[in-house]
Amino acid sequence: MKIDTNLALRAAHALTDAAGVDLVLPGDPRREAVVLALGALHKLSGRGWNVDHARESVCVTVPAIGPALDLLGLVPVVGEVFRALAGTQRRTTIYLSPSLMGEGRGGAVMGVVQHELGHAGDIARGGLAWCLAYGLVPEVTMGAEAPCMACDAAHMVAFDGLDADAACADREATLRAYVGDDEAALRLGRGLLEQVRASLRLGVDPTGTVLESLAALAAAGMEM
Repeated sequence: MKIDTNLALRAAHALTDAAGVDLVLPGDPRREAVVLALGALHKLSGRGWNVDHARESVCVTVPAIGPALDLLGLVPVVGEVFRALAGTQRRTTIYLSPSLMGEGRGGAVMGVVQHELGHAGDIARGGLAWCLAYGLVPEVTMGAEAPCMACDAAHMVAFDGLDADAACADREATLRAYVGDDEAALRLGRGLLEQVRASLRLGVDPTGTVLESLAALAAAGMEM
């Protein structure tokens, strides 16, 4: 099911605004700072993505977390950059990548936005403590990423025509970028995705976000 990208962006803006989150499209200078931070992390630790891949394909959510903001700088490498970014934001902000802006990429837009809204929810519930744990503890990182990747996989099945195995294999291939060679964290992520795979094989979206995306798309003008 090919979804018009501009239609999906209207639906995505409605979803993020309802969640109290801002949505920033490619071209904003703050996104370049995110790209360089991710590239630095990859260069020094092997986690994350190189600059070229991050610039084209990586989406990220950056918190705006109020008076305790300086403590975010404790996160190695990227913390200081994210602290500066968060200080410019009125609300938690999702930055989308250029790779999502192609024609007929609306399904991918919705999946990514639902993924990032999962992180925004974690930020809202856990505040600074969660942000620090996400940056410092691989098991926390993976415990946050795998459920959000489930949103990606569910949307790949619903909108891109992938089967459950292919969608979950695609998401599983990205796990190492988040935690490097931490095998305990990788096992956690793979185990969570295996549960997602089993649900999707049965035709069940374990996240419930595909229905939310369809409702938002319909409200934005898509004929159902």
